[in-house]
Amino acid sequence: MPSAVADVLLRVLNLDFVYVTLFDDERPIAAARAKEKNIDPGGFAAAARSLLASDDAAAERSTIPDPSDATRSLRTTVSVGGAASELTVVAASADRQFPTEIDLLLLAVTLNQANIVIGRKYAEDVVEENVLLRNQIDERLLMGSVIGVSRSMRSVLSNVDKVAPTDATVLITGETGTGKELIAREIHRRSRRAGGPMIAVHSAALPSGLIASELFGHERGSFTGAMQRRIGRFEIATRGTIFLDEVGELPLEIQVALLRVLQERTFERVGGSQTLRTEARVIAATNRDLLKMVQEGTFREDLYYRLNVFPIHIPPLRERREDIPVLFESSDCCSRSLPSPANSSPATPRSAVRSARSSSAWG
Repeated sequence: MPSAVADVLLRVLNLDFVYVTLFDDERPIAAARAKEKNIDPGGFAAAARSLLASDDAAAERSTIPDPSDATRSLRTTVSVGGAASELTVVAASADRQFPTEIDLLLLAVTLNQANIVIGRKYAEDVVEENVLLRNQIDERLLMGSVIGVSRSMRSVLSNVDKVAPTDATVLITGETGTGKELIAREIHRRSRRAGGPMIAVHSAALPSGLIASELFGHERGSFTGAMQRRIGRFEIATRGTIFLDEVGELPLEIQVALLRVLQERTFERVGGSQTLRTEARVIAATNRDLLKMVQEGTFREDLYYRLNVFPIHIPPLRERREDIPVLFESSDCCSRSLPSPANSSPATPRSAVRSARSSSAWG
C-alpha cells in the first residue's frame, strides 16, 4: 500500500521525493520514491523519518537539504491520512511555491482514497479471520468424535485412512444425520492440510442468488447491495479443505463454475475479470442420489464424476445396531461431566435404556 500511494503522488504532483509510511499491526511499512529513477531515495527517507520524529509543530512544513544535490534545498510538507490507518506522507519538492493549495488538496484526496482502500482491506481481513476462527473452533469441538465399532463403520474409517493423505476429491453420501461433516473433518484432520483451514459451506442453507458470491466472492458494485469486495470460500480455503455440504442442491449454473474449479483450479469473483487460482481440496457431501439426478438432467454428469473420485457411504444407525451401545456410553460419559438443572426430571435409568434399546426394531 505505501508503495502504491507513493507512485500515485509522484504522478499527480510535481514532487522530487515522497516518503509514505503505514503502521500495520504496530509494524511500520514504508516506501520512498524519487522523481529521477537514477537517484537513490534512501537519503530522503532518513531525512523524512527525522522529520516525523520531531516534536516541532513547524515540521509539518519545513525546508531540508536535498540529499541528492547539496546546492539546493527541498520544501516539504507532512500529511496524515487519519488515526484509523496511521498513513503518513512526507512530500518534497524543489519548487519554492510548494506546497500550493492545489498540492494540499491533491494530497488530501489521495490519502482519503488510500484510507478507503485500507478500510476495505481491514474489513476483508476481519471477515476472513472470523471464518477461519469459527471453523477452527468447530474442528476442535468435533475432533475425534467419529465413534463406531461396527463392520460398516470400520470400513468407513479405513477409507478415511486411505484417502486422507492424498489430495483426491471425496464424495460422502448418506442420509441426513449420519455424520457426513464429521467424516469430512476427520479426513481433513488426518491429511497434510491439517494446518490449513477447513471451510464448510452448507449449500441448502444459502439463497440461490448468493451461492456464487459465497463460493467465489464478489467485487464491489457487482450487484445491488455489494458495497465492498468479498473474499469467497474457495479463496479462503486455498491451503486447506473446502467442504461442500448438500452439493446436490447447487443450481446448474453454479455446477458449471464448480466443474471449472475442479478441472482447472481457477475461478473469477462475481463481477470481476481477474482469474484467481485455488489449491483447496474439495470434499462434497449429499443425502440425495446424484446418479439418479444425472439421469433426470438436474445434475451434471461430468461434475458427478469429478466429485465421485473417492466415494464414502455412511450407513444409517439402524443398519449398524452394534454401534448404539458405544454411542450411548459416549453420550453418557459426556452428560455426567455436566451439572444437571435443579428442577430437571430424573435421568432415565441405564437399565431401562438398554431394555428399550434391545427391544426396539430401530427402523
